[in-house]
Amino acid sequence: MRNTIKDLIEISQYAGARADYTQGGGGNTSVKNDKEGLMLIKASGYRLKDINETTAFVAVDKKKIADYYNSVDLSVKKDYEKESAELSKSSIVELDGIQTLRPSVEVGFHAILKKYVIHTHSVYANILTCSLEGETIADKIFCGKDFDL
Repeated sequence: MRNTIKDLIEISQYAGARADYTQGGGGNTSVKNDKEGLMLIKASGYRLKDINETTAFVAVDKKKIADYYNSVDLSVKKDYEKESAELSKSSIVELDGIQTLRPSVEVGFHAILKKYVIHTHSVYANILTCSLEGETIADKIFCGKDFDL
């Protein structure tokens, strides 16, 4: 588990130190430990650059969260925001030496993706998405690229 924590700290601090990668709270990072079925994710209310050995992240039961998000039926009328918030809270796993904090609201998004997730609020992405020419510029930049890693 120590290597998983080290990975999360390293990717979080790197992205959090880059003003061109992060705006506001900076986004979220997570890393999965499949052996133990856990996911470490940045806790709500912290900046990426603040993650260290004992704070600013939380451990959750990755399988429980992923199973929920992979099976949710949006055709059923219910309060999914409330239900997912309760699921997030009930999925917290207490680890020695790690504070029990509130996971990012994007915990479900992170749980269904691959081992490492680095989600930032990039200045450049914001420029593209706010620009009238953003779609054309993005097409030129990304045309023909294979991003299926």
